[in-house]
Amino acid sequence: PALSAGEFWGLLNLSPDPSILVGLAAGEVEALLGGSLDGTRVVALLERGSSVGLMLQRLEQSGIEVLTTFDGAYPARLRDELGSGAPPILHVVGEAALLSSELSLIVMQGDENSANNGDSRAEWGAAAEIEGSRAAELGKTLISLARSNVDRALVSSALDAGGREVVITAGTLDAATSDPEWRRAIIAGRLCVATPYDPFTAFTDGKALGCLKIINALALETIKLELEPESSNPPEDTEQLTL
Repeated sequence: PALSAGEFWGLLNLSPDPSILVGLAAGEVEALLGGSLDGTRVVALLERGSSVGLMLQRLEQSGIEVLTTFDGAYPARLRDELGSGAPPILHVVGEAALLSSELSLIVMQGDENSANNGDSRAEWGAAAEIEGSRAAELGKTLISLARSNVDRALVSSALDAGGREVVITAGTLDAATSDPEWRRAIIAGRLCVATPYDPFTAFTDGKALGCLKIINALALETIKLELEPESSNPPEDTEQLTL
C-alpha cells in the first residue's frame, strides 16, 4: 500500500532526499530509515516509477496538475498547520497560486440540510448569493468544499461578481469542473479546484472530512453567517473570527 501522510513525513525526516533510496536493497533501506518502515514495502513503491510516469501523463492529459511537497506552489500553510497530517500530494485544476493566497471561509450556520421547508432553503440560497457577491466586492478569495447547494451558490455568486475562489473537493475533478461558469473562471485564473485524493474517484463522507481539515488549515479568516429563524430576509451582518 501507499504511504500514509504520517509515514511520508516520517520518511522525509529521516531521508530528506528519498532519491538516495533508489536502487538499494530492502535491508539497506530499512537500516537507513531506522526500522521505522518496512524496507521491502518502500523498495516496491520506489520500483513503481514507470507506472507513476504513466499516471502523471494521464493526469496531464486531463488538465490536472500534481503538486507535491517538493514544489514551490505547494501551500506551506498546510505543512505548518497540519504537520505530519498534511497531504503529500494535491491534484489541481486551475490557478495553483490561489492556494497560497489569503483565503476566507464563509460558514453558513444551519444550511439547507437543516431547513424545514422550501422557503427556508430559498432564503439560505439568497443569503449565500449575497455573501458571495459581497466577498468578491471586498476583494476576498474564498475557500469552500462546494458540496451543498448553499456552498455552490456562494461559489457561483462570487465568481459571477469577478471574485476568486478555491474549492477543495472530495469528489472527482471532472465533476467539480464540469460547470461552464467554473471552466471560464479557471481559464481566467480566478478559480482553483484541488483534491488530495485520487481525482477520478467519487465522493465519500470520509474524504469530505479530510477536505474540511485542509480547508480549515488554509483559511486565514472564518466568516460565520447566521440567519435569524423568524426572518424572511438574508442577514446584513456577519461575525468574523480568526482561526
